Amino acid sequence: MYGKTICTIVFFVFLIASYSIYMGTVDPTPYFTQLQSLPRGISSSSSSPCNSTAAQPLRVFMYDLPRKFNIAMMDPHSSDVEPITAKNLPPWPQTSGIKRQHSVEYWLMASLLLNGGEKEAVRVFDPESADAFYVPFFSSLSFNTHGKNMTDPDTEFDRLLQVELMEYLENSNYWQRSGGRDHVIPMTHPNAFRFLRQQVNASILIVADFGRYPKEMARLDKDVVSPYVHVVESFREDGDDDSTPDPFEARSTLLYFRGNTVRKAEGRIRLKLEKLLAGNSDVHYEKSVATTQNIKVSTEGMRSSKFCLHPAGDTPSSCRLFDAIRMNNCFDASRADHQDALRALWSATYPEKKLEALISDQWKDMGWQGKDPSTDFRGGGFISLENLLFFAKTFPTSFQRLLKKQGGKRAAWEYPFAVAGVNITFMIMQMLDLEASKPRTFVRSVFLQMLSENEWAFDLLYCVAFAVMDKQWLDRNATYMEFNDVLRCTRAQLERELMMDDVFRIEDMPSFSLLS
Repeated sequence: MYGKTICTIVFFVFLIASYSIYMGTVDPTPYFTQLQSLPRGISSSSSSPCNSTAAQPLRVFMYDLPRKFNIAMMDPHSSDVEPITAKNLPPWPQTSGIKRQHSVEYWLMASLLLNGGEKEAVRVFDPESADAFYVPFFSSLSFNTHGKNMTDPDTEFDRLLQVELMEYLENSNYWQRSGGRDHVIPMTHPNAFRFLRQQVNASILIVADFGRYPKEMARLDKDVVSPYVHVVESFREDGDDDSTPDPFEARSTLLYFRGNTVRKAEGRIRLKLEKLLAGNSDVHYEKSVATTQNIKVSTEGMRSSKFCLHPAGDTPSSCRLFDAIRMNNCFDASRADHQDALRALWSATYPEKKLEALISDQWKDMGWQGKDPSTDFRGGGFISLENLLFFAKTFPTSFQRLLKKQGGKRAAWEYPFAVAGVNITFMIMQMLDLEASKPRTFVRSVFLQMLSENEWAFDLLYCVAFAVMDKQWLDRNATYMEFNDVLRCTRAQLERELMMDDVFRIEDMPSFSLLS
């Protein structure tokens, strides 16, 4: 039980840390502090749970590995004479190019080194007092540094580092005590730690996706999916000036791709795409490699295109996709209609309180991670904002009850209302398999029939899901660390009710009665 609790705590701390990186933050200070702002203003009491004396920060012991395991790959002249500190930690090199996409391992280490202030995770130097153990081996940078490909003889040095690291850990009393279950190991590159992965099966892995891992080794119930670190700069268009043309319509290219045209299966898919798209004047499809200059060119090309093409890379995900989202968000903070929707959400939520600005600390009161809610819509897109707005206007009593966490016995660490709403939208989209071209499940078929009769079926289902989630939360006396478990139970209940013989509309679902 103790080990499971540790894994869950570490999961959320590192997940939120990764969200900070995903949003493009370059200051390592907040990477372990996002939980501090999540519950603020949404608990049933007037004070933040994070300010409660009962809430103790997660204590993380970071192994003091020789520098060849981490920063010596960035600075070969780095010496082991002095311990690594926030002052002598070298900055991430600006000329690293595409290597930056897998630099989560560096930023997590930097955050732990930068102890100070109120943090939800703090570095401790006594391993006996630690809740979790961070292993600062830059496994992704090691693969990228020691050899240019899988067959390069220089990859032997990467293998020897992994062998030496495992010998080091297996001789540690703290590794032996838990079998590595409370140890956190970053390996976001699909080929990171490739020689000895099976020896860290039990540990908490920081990965970009599960494309290269068997499920007995890496899975969601113990590991953390950390989005790629952006290799492009953030881009915002000015949508406040009425004389400015619509940012979307002003982009000159319809579809853009610039990258390697030979990846998996000898590039058959990308070659076919090239042939299909040839001859279209508003399509840009070009072979390129990821150099610093080419990244700049690609950045400008993506910014000037309405859509960006993202064929799968080495794994199901790719940094190109995350970069495009950063520049062409599904929620576009520069679009006037999206801005209006945000303002409408605020007005519906706090009719007596004026919103000072679209980017404001006031948003944290609603349960957003920071002062700019647009950064939180990436998981569910603009539809998640529409869902929240529909909920607030259609069922204001239920909306306010859940927002203010009224009713029932509440945990000290409650779920963040707005972010939970985005997760519910994403959960429903997965449950209904909406990205598939044809129905592949009975649940989706049933829902599509409902949608054909009521265009608001999705929004209504969202409201039911939110109410069910909160009831499940109270029934389980759950805490923030159990949010994913509650969400899974919510999905299972929605699926059961949608498949009932006498349910023909969302309003027929038994849980619809939870709304008022």
